[in-house]
Amino acid sequence: MIKKIDGANAEIFKSWLHDNKNTIINVDGTHYLIQPIKSVIQEEIEGDLELKMLINQAKENIANGEIYTTQEIIDAIENEDL
Repeated sequence: MIKKIDGANAEIFKSWLHDNKNTIINVDGTHYLIQPIKSVIQEEIEGDLELKMLINQAKENIANGEIYTTQEIIDAIENEDL
């Protein structure tokens, strides 16, 4: 179940969290474990240096205006330009 916290309550909650690490909070004597949800995809990227470098290069290319259509990429693959 997902619950949303806004405003001042959200700011208080964020102050309890440290560096994306697990946090235990005590609510009326009951302890709750709060932990970041990690994406399996993000773990794969972090674990694969080559993939991480390719993604970073793609982000840099996009930032520099170097973008391609899907058809241009398909053509490059078919022509073994990639």
